[in-house]
Amino acid sequence: MHLTGNPAAVTEPKRKLTARSVDLEVAGGRPVSARANGDVRLRSDRGNAEAARASASFAPGGDFQTLELEGDVHLEGDGRTGRADRVVDLPDRGVWLLTSSPEKSATVEEGGSRVSASRIEIDRDRKTLRAEGKARSVFVPEKDRPANGSAFLGDPTRPTYGKAEKIVLDQGTRLASLSGAASLWQDSSSVFADDITLNDVEKSAAAVGKVRAVLTRVEAKQPGARPEPTVVSARRLLYRESEASAVFEDGVVVTRGAWRASGDRGVAFFTKDRKLERVELSGGVTLADRATGRTGAADKAVDYPNEGRTVLHGTPARVSDAEGNRVAGSTLTITGRGKNVEVTAPEGGRTETIHKTRAN
Repeated sequence: MHLTGNPAAVTEPKRKLTARSVDLEVAGGRPVSARANGDVRLRSDRGNAEAARASASFAPGGDFQTLELEGDVHLEGDGRTGRADRVVDLPDRGVWLLTSSPEKSATVEEGGSRVSASRIEIDRDRKTLRAEGKARSVFVPEKDRPANGSAFLGDPTRPTYGKAEKIVLDQGTRLASLSGAASLWQDSSSVFADDITLNDVEKSAAAVGKVRAVLTRVEAKQPGARPEPTVVSARRLLYRESEASAVFEDGVVVTRGAWRASGDRGVAFFTKDRKLERVELSGGVTLADRATGRTGAADKAVDYPNEGRTVLHGTPARVSDAEGNRVAGSTLTITGRGKNVEVTAPEGGRTETIHKTRAN
């Protein structure tokens, strides 16, 4: 059956499909399928959509069983808008499936935030969005509700950008999960990992597998000077807004310019404006500074990047320079961007200094 009109329409209890023309297949006195072409519009109780073409199959009761929209599809509903080359509506599952064209990703926007990918699945009943295939995101905090889960990257009231092979957003639990070569960034601060999870309820972030965080310290005080970032790599990262700190575990390495230190565990502490204040390393700490040729070892190290100061604690802590001179004590304070070492002996203890001399 071929229908034309201004427009032609197919209607069921919860949906209405209109187009310039509709080809309706009828069997046994009931509609079986339909194909619509030209200025296709869908109106339903769960949202509206526009497309160039559409095809539908009907359940025995006359309701749409599946509905497929093609050609520059634009949909809106439940506070979201989406664009894709192809959209499949599965009414019985409450699911929209959006797929991209070779030239353009499928996109979904909500509250200013945006997700794009090769394929996006929106589960309206479970209130989840799953984006797969070169997924990209722009997380914009809701009005009066900052995104505290990613606050360690900078300002929680500003957008945070992300990408991964798969991104899953759960409105019910307020979780955002990025999997497969995942990354998040804001300005010059960023975190890379195999998997990243943001929890907006607990105001926390977790990252696992080849974690690399680039943390920006307080802006340089001298005009024209650029703050040197601190880069921390590890296998695991856990950030909690309530503690204003990020814990790194398993093979922790910290670099700042030519300075490098490693340990079993690291904790980065942030100021009230979420700039890096200090990094504490513990467990078999070693350090090296290529700029000065200085090396060291300690039980614990605390680095203050804004001051260019590193404090070593140990029994004892030891530092050697490029010429083989060594100093040891319970506390060694390296200042002047690695140029000077101040020694503090334990109470009742002693310090050790060895200076190498050149033969005449």
